[in-house]
Amino acid sequence: MASNDIRNQALSIIEEVRIFFLASVDGDKPRLRPMTRIYHDGFCIWSCSHKDTSKLKQIRSNPMVEACFLDQSNRHLRVLGAAEILDGEVDWDAIPFKRDDLPMLEDPDYILIKIFPKEVRMLNDWSLEYRDIPIHEE
Repeated sequence: MASNDIRNQALSIIEEVRIFFLASVDGDKPRLRPMTRIYHDGFCIWSCSHKDTSKLKQIRSNPMVEACFLDQSNRHLRVLGAAEILDGEVDWDAIPFKRDDLPMLEDPDYILIKIFPKEVRMLNDWSLEYRDIPIHEE
């Protein structure tokens, strides 16, 4: 399969799956929690969080995270990257997502998290062999 074909398959998983799992590091312990994908630009993933969660402390201490998306066909996509907490002024109109789906964004105690991909891998079947996915089109 051509690399752009597999890349498009991987992007379709992100598009279809709104809830993903985010892993961060808390000292020497991994932490995992469900998150909502509110937008994506390629493999760059946007989510949001309440300001008082432990995940934000973990990301500030170590910004490397991994997001895992699982679709209905049991394909899963793992995006390893650096998370940035956007807790300053944000131009909400510049981010093209559906505000009706996310009423919490009107609450000033919620902030955006943006994950910049460094590695993308996909498991497309039960073979347990991950395929590296090109982050940018070839």
